[in-house]
Amino acid sequence: MKLAAYIKFTLFCTWITLNIPTFIVSSVLPQNLRPYVLRYIMITLGGIIGIRARKIGQVSKDRPLMLTCNHIGWVELFAFPMVMKLSFFGKAEIAKWPLVGWAVKSLGVVFVDRRPSQAMTAVANVNATMKRANYPVALFPEGTTSNGSYVKEFKSSLFSIVNFDNPNITIQPVVQVWKYRNGKLIDDKTLANHYAYFNNDAVEYGPKADINDRSGVALALDIMGRGGLLVDYYFLKPIDLNGIKDRKELAKKLQKIIADKYSELRDNRVIIPKMSSNQSL
Repeated sequence: MKLAAYIKFTLFCTWITLNIPTFIVSSVLPQNLRPYVLRYIMITLGGIIGIRARKIGQVSKDRPLMLTCNHIGWVELFAFPMVMKLSFFGKAEIAKWPLVGWAVKSLGVVFVDRRPSQAMTAVANVNATMKRANYPVALFPEGTTSNGSYVKEFKSSLFSIVNFDNPNITIQPVVQVWKYRNGKLIDDKTLANHYAYFNNDAVEYGPKADINDRSGVALALDIMGRGGLLVDYYFLKPIDLNGIKDRKELAKKLQKIIADKYSELRDNRVIIPKMSSNQSL
C-alpha cells in the first residue's frame, strides 16, 4: 500500500512539474477560459490520486450562478471540476502557500479574505467575479473543513452580494458525499482518520482524528495508498430568494437544506445505481 502511494505521489509531482507551462499560459488567459484549464488539470491529477466523481441532478442554466456546497477537505478541489466546468472562491491563506497558491490562482480560483476587517473587500471581489463569470462559481460557506460527519454553520458575509429586494443571482445548493470507489459509504471514524483534513480542536460533533497534526502530504499519501475515493455531488433545486430578508436568513436556510440532505444520504446509506460511461469520470 505504501509503495503504491509513493509511486502515485511521484507521478503526481512529476506531472505538475511537466505542466508548469500550462499554469503559466492559464495565468494570462481571460478569466472565462481558465475553468477549462482547471477541469483538464483536475481530471488528470484526480485520476493519478485515485479520485472518481459523479454528478447527480441538474445544474441550473441561470447565470450568474453560485453553487453552495458543504466542505470536507482538499479532495474537492480535484473532484468538483471533474464533474463540470466551474471555479471556486478560496480562502486567502491558500494564496500564500508556496507554488500551490500561484498554481491555483493561475487556474482562476478567486481568493477572498474572510476576516471581519476585510469584509467589504471580500464582498466586492465576490460581486465582481459573479458579474463577469459565464460559468458557475462554488462557495463553501462553512469557511473551514470538517471531519465529514456533519455540516457546520454557514458564514453569511459573502451572501451580501445578493439583492434581496430584486434577486440578481441564482444560488443552488450542492451536497457532496465521500465514498469508497466501489460506492460504499465511508464510515465516520475512517473518514476522520484517513480522508478528511481538519483541525481536531474545531470538531463539534462526531469523531476526531487519532493524529491531530496531519500534513496535507501525509494525508494525500494515505488516500493514494487506500486506492482513492468516490465523491458524489448531488445538485439540489436552486433556492427561492423571494421572501428571504437578509444574508443571515439565507445562510441559515441554505445550511439546513444541505445539512438535512447530507444527513439523509449518510444515514440511509444511499448507493447511487451504476451510471453510464458519459455520466461518470
